Amino acid sequence: VVLPKPCLALRVACVGHISVPMDSAPHVAAARCVFEALSDSLRKLAERRRLGDGYQDETRLIALTSLAAGADLLLAEAARAVNAILHVALPFSPEEFALDFDGEAAALEKHNELRGLAERTFVHDGRRGDDGNPTDKIMRNRAYQENGRTLVRHCDLLVAIWNGKEAAGVGGTAEQVEQAVRLGIP
Repeated sequence: VVLPKPCLALRVACVGHISVPMDSAPHVAAARCVFEALSDSLRKLAERRRLGDGYQDETRLIALTSLAAGADLLLAEAARAVNAILHVALPFSPEEFALDFDGEAAALEKHNELRGLAERTFVHDGRRGDDGNPTDKIMRNRAYQENGRTLVRHCDLLVAIWNGKEAAGVGGTAEQVEQAVRLGIP
């Protein structure tokens, strides 16, 4: 029996604040620089062949993202610019998630476009809720928290556009960065 050779892959979780505009020039430039460097490094590692003939020639740079408005979309675009593969995790159904793009038609359109290009999409069974009661807000935040945990638990590297402040609530960027640090994920 001949086993198939595994592919050398790097899984990068992309997280950040929704308040970052998708077209923020400094953030776009930095994100592109990061993903170009990651893509280059992965390619060079494969070319060195120090890993032996145990791997396929192909390498895979995989961007894990929820494609939320703001920094998530910006990072996903930068990843796609270097032909990274998208794996999407959503906290609840795409229809419910779309409600969080209220008033941001361009961001929702970009989300749908990129989700359509994703190799894989995982949808949590979280609940968004929308009747304004406190239980709905707790359930929604927990869904985002679990989604963020999924991204961090499945990555080799975390790339975050984060303001450096402590978490203001449950399920946000700061919490994902803190989890990565606790798990020793760079």
